[in-house]
Amino acid sequence: MNKNLFELLNAVKLVDVVVTSALFIVIISILITQRKKLKEVFEVWRKKKNFEENAMLMIKANTEKIKEVENTMLSARQTSVDIRAKMYNDLNEVVSDVKTIIVTLTELQEREEETKRAEIKHSIEKAYRECCDTKVCTDTQFETLKDLIQAYEKHGGTNSFVHTLVIPEMYTWELIKKIPEKEDDK
Repeated sequence: MNKNLFELLNAVKLVDVVVTSALFIVIISILITQRKKLKEVFEVWRKKKNFEENAMLMIKANTEKIKEVENTMLSARQTSVDIRAKMYNDLNEVVSDVKTIIVTLTELQEREEETKRAEIKHSIEKAYRECCDTKVCTDTQFETLKDLIQAYEKHGGTNSFVHTLVIPEMYTWELIKKIPEKEDDK
């Protein structure tokens, strides 16, 4: 045998061997008698370790799901922005179309008013011609002429011969109840 090992064995006392052996026996007997408790402690430790590992796996999985939801939300937000922009463009087109329609309708209304004014003005001129030569007018003709002038003004008629000639002159005419018979008819 090796000399160093032999010296080491000589240096060890019997008491040390007995105490060490006794300690081993006590530890082994404790392990055997407390096997159930050790098993329970080990189970608790294993469950805790499994729980921590499962928790970490769940956190990782949930983190990935959160990222997916976040990406979905970003995509949805962008889609919403795109839809809103298209909606505003469509709305602006509709507003533009409505403005064009309003302009067209206004032009049509102005032309209609112009046409109506011209028709009424022609009727005023005709009624005026019937009475201006004789300076005599029936109540019915006078009332019709007044109504025509009001309609003419209602349709925007201003500053024409109606105001400068017809109105001042018609109030100087003689009003009669009936149209006189012409001498040729007798």
